[in-house]
Amino acid sequence: MTFSSMPVQRTKMLACATKMVSECKVPIALVYVGKKQSDTPPADLAKKTAACTEEGKLLEVERADFGVLFRQMDAFVVHGGLGTTVEALRLKKPTTVTGLLLMDQRFWGGVCEKLQIGTPPVHIDDFGDSCVEFVNKAFEENSMFTANAAKLDFGPETEDGVEINCSVASNL
Repeated sequence: MTFSSMPVQRTKMLACATKMVSECKVPIALVYVGKKQSDTPPADLAKKTAACTEEGKLLEVERADFGVLFRQMDAFVVHGGLGTTVEALRLKKPTTVTGLLLMDQRFWGGVCEKLQIGTPPVHIDDFGDSCVEFVNKAFEENSMFTANAAKLDFGPETEDGVEINCSVASNL
């Protein structure tokens, strides 16, 4: 799960993260990459977070090389920015979008929904209602999300798209 540079309250992120690792049908571990926001989670959520962390089910880091980390992941919860979303899509794994849903984030969330590789995009305030559903559908036997993601072709993961975009732009 990552919101990259989007300022999502830590309390909201942790509520969803702990819910996913605690309530999903399959056992999962979750890595959250993003700036630790300054809000203080309530005591019960802090206790649940500490327990999930202690059990090895939740890891929070401020930065990571997505090119390395993403290859180790089985599914993605992203904020829907172009770079992060396309990096996830190129790895052909279930992907869903949540966060603040500004600018292109709604577009990429709609792409993931239309491709049937994730749940419909929802604002982080409402993601708690569908976060467990996403994980359960991503990891169920004969998962539609996984099967559809395996068919994707968003180009090679080694390319960032800059060269192709520059060449197209220079020909306009």
